[in-house]
Formats: sequence, structure tokens, C-alpha cells
Amino acid sequence: MAVELGDDYTQLLEVQPQENYDSFALSPVHTVSGAFFTLLKNHGLVDGDVNPNHPVIAKLVELKNESYAELLESKGQPVAGAESFVSDFAVTFGIEDKNAIASTANARDIKVFLKKYDLIHLFPDERIIDVAQVSHPKPHPEAFDKAFRSLGLHDSERAHVVAFEDDPRGMLSARKAGLYVCAITTRYSREELGRVEARPDLIADSFAQFREYFKLTG
Repeated sequence: MAVELGDDYTQLLEVQPQENYDSFALSPVHTVSGAFFTLLKNHGLVDGDVNPNHPVIAKLVELKNESYAELLESKGQPVAGAESFVSDFAVTFGIEDKNAIASTANARDIKVFLKKYDLIHLFPDERIIDVAQVSHPKPHPEAFDKAFRSLGLHDSERAHVVAFEDDPRGMLSARKAGLYVCAITTRYSREELGRVEARPDLIADSFAQFREYFKLTG
């Protein structure tokens, strides 16, 4: 990476996993480019606001994308119970054709994961909203708004569409889009999620709790 980016960036070789995690968590926007920008800004290598077109940011995202699909295929694991919950939720409520994804990942990686866990049939391409399809990343509502519109529902149904999130920026995005927001404590504690600007309608510590709340069969 240092060779690819130049000698000024050799300090990035010392970055530890926790700093990477913190950079993503503290980024004002919920994107990989935002996380890289925050990391570089903390090291004094860039300044100003998040700029995904910065040449170094673009290179880092390119390097990440080159390896991430393979890592997802070989190492990626879902949150416990997530894959059966998604499938059973769709069957229980008869919405196999009314599911969408609003993500700041790229569509290729999303589909790798969906195929790995046999969920791809629930999410056709036109209902996978990825980072390339939005001009304003989360917490802006654009991603969830586009995902909602892909379902072909009337605007009056927004409050009856459930959005599942694990990040405050995603929760705010879904709330601004008018959706019913469910949060899971995989990354933030129940207390932290209860204090965020867009307080969720429901907070669960596991998909087993979501399953119980929604009275799922299967």
C-alpha cells in the first residue's frame, strides 16, 4: 500500500484494527471513502470535508474493492440468526417480492454475500441500492428513499415498511425516509442506540429477539 500511494503514507502501515474501526464509526458519512478520509485526516494527510474523489481516497477504495469480494466469499459471516430471520420474515408476512437493500457497500459485494447464504432470490438487482446509486450517503435519506420506491408502494405505506440497521447514520437515514426503524446492538450498545438523534422504534440484542417480537414462523 505504501508503494502504491507514495512515501508520505508509510505511516498507514502502523494503523491498527481499532483505529480502522473508529475511523468508520466516526466518519460523518457511512461510506468506505468517508472512513478512509477520516483516517487520513486524523493523520494530518488530508483536510477539509469528506471528498470521495480525492486521488488517495479513490486509490484506497480501489485497493479495498480488489480484495473484498474474495474475503467475503471465504471469510464473511452473517450476524447469528440473520439469514434465517430474513428468509422467515419474508415468508411470514408474504413479502418475498417486497424486500430491498439500502447500502453504502457496492452491489457486487452485496450479491456475493446474498448468494453465499441463499438470499439472492429475495433481492433482485433493481431493489439493491448501493453506493454507486446515491449522490448523498447515509445519514441522508436518499438510499432508503430509493429502496422504498423500488418496492412500488404508495408513500402512505412508508411507516409500515421496516428498516433494519446497526449504525446511527443508517438509522437517521431510514427515519428521514419515513420508515419504521429497527436497530440491533451488534456495534453499539442499547444505551448508545437509545441516545442517537434518530431513536429507533425497536432495539434488539439479537435476531432471536427480533424473531420473537415479530412472531415469526419457521
